[in-house]
Amino acid sequence: MAANEPVRERIRRKLERAMDHLGEDIERVEFWAAALDACSQPVPGYDPPDQFLLPPNGSGENGARQASDRSARRR
Repeated sequence: MAANEPVRERIRRKLERAMDHLGEDIERVEFWAAALDACSQPVPGYDPPDQFLLPPNGSGENGARQASDRSARRR
């Protein structure tokens, strides 16, 4: 039986290595499955708070365009 020990040891090491690779593969599969699940969900809606919105295109209160600081200084 002593002659079989190196063969058994080699098989044990190969089995251990295969189990390590299997663990890594399972982690990889779980990661990509989670990524795929996240990509298949709709993007949640977003309503920005009003306090951070700028007036559209630099218009004043009555909707008329206001001169920028640069153009006002050139005049």
